[in-house]
Amino acid sequence: MPDKHEVFCTLAESMEEKVKAQLRSALAQSKSFEDLPQSDRRNREEVIATICDSLEVICTSASDFINIQEEYFDTAFIHKPEVTGIPRLLSSIQSIISDRIESHQVDLKRSFGTVSRIIEEILEEYADEANAQEARSIHDWRRFCEVIQTEGSKLRGQMQAFHGEISGILKTTIPERIKNVCLLSEKLATQRLESMVKKARELYWSSLNAALKRNGTWKTKDVNFPTGLTRAMVDAVASRWQADIVDTIKATIEQLAKRDASLIERLSETAKKYEPELVEESNVRAKTRAMRQHAAQCIEWTEDNLDRFRESVEEELVEVIIQEITLVCEAAVKDGKNHGKGAKDRILDSFLDGGRQSITAAAKKAEQLLSRHYDALRIRLDEEYLEKHRDPLGPVIAALTNEDIGKVRENNDAMRCEVHDMKTTMTAISKRMTA
Repeated sequence: MPDKHEVFCTLAESMEEKVKAQLRSALAQSKSFEDLPQSDRRNREEVIATICDSLEVICTSASDFINIQEEYFDTAFIHKPEVTGIPRLLSSIQSIISDRIESHQVDLKRSFGTVSRIIEEILEEYADEANAQEARSIHDWRRFCEVIQTEGSKLRGQMQAFHGEISGILKTTIPERIKNVCLLSEKLATQRLESMVKKARELYWSSLNAALKRNGTWKTKDVNFPTGLTRAMVDAVASRWQADIVDTIKATIEQLAKRDASLIERLSETAKKYEPELVEESNVRAKTRAMRQHAAQCIEWTEDNLDRFRESVEEELVEVIIQEITLVCEAAVKDGKNHGKGAKDRILDSFLDGGRQSITAAAKKAEQLLSRHYDALRIRLDEEYLEKHRDPLGPVIAALTNEDIGKVRENNDAMRCEVHDMKTTMTAISKRMTA
């Protein structure tokens, strides 16, 4: 007679593979695969394969584990605790908890590292400012200020041209891309409509008539024109919003910051020709680096943002689509198009007409929604970056031509000591946190 423990282990092992196979099969048969482009289908299949392959399936016999613990061996089928799968389950749970704790610790260390770097950059700027404060003769100082103001005025002209170009992109190019996204969604929704009508043609008149009276929906035969068309449009809009709109805005702002940084560096090079002791290259780099990092972070777009965006668009588009399809379906019923010879074709034509009208209306609504979302992004962009960096040369010019520099030379040594002590403290804390 076969060993009971071996039987249970063999069945558990086969059950693990069976569960993974069933999950893989169920996910692969999801309706979300319908009408997907081939590249998107491959990507989704790869994701499913990764999920199923990495899934840990544990078969357990909790009742036998309890009987063993309570020493009720007569009623237990399995007499070895490790065979019941419970110890493995507990170990897996403990591993998940440990991984979570470790992840939190990594996040904490990373956050502290970020704060530490920011403080170090502030300290560097503080130290650079102290080192730049040198006593100068009034004649040389005035000559230097004149050169900086003249060169700064020339560079400001180029900067204003850069900013004007970026403003044009934000005001004209992005709205044009929004229109193109809506045109694409309209095209894909029309293709989906034609596919749905073609599929509906296989149904009997009674099912089509039921769907017509229910404004394009009939659950019994899986007919749902409003939902199908809405999802087609939302999928197109959501997929292109990130690439065509958000990424373009981010790239545009990063380009603006890069150009502004080059102007600041040119002004710094001019200053070093006349007063090399005044200008510390690291100080300029710290300012431009901070500006470019700010530009890269001013528009953040996460998966959560995209999900909320998709939900808000879907909620408003489905109302428009249902309204238009309902009008056409009710008119068809009222006019008796669902009865008599050729009724089936007239019903399908009604679905086609209602779908086209709803797609056109939804495309207009989508453009309004995307424009509204873009306006919100523009406002946030103005508040978090553009308003703060309208004249990035100004603070640099002001710092280079600060007439109070000669008055604080006697404080430089004390300031350097303070900065050194603060850096030492931050280094010690950082080593302790990352140990």
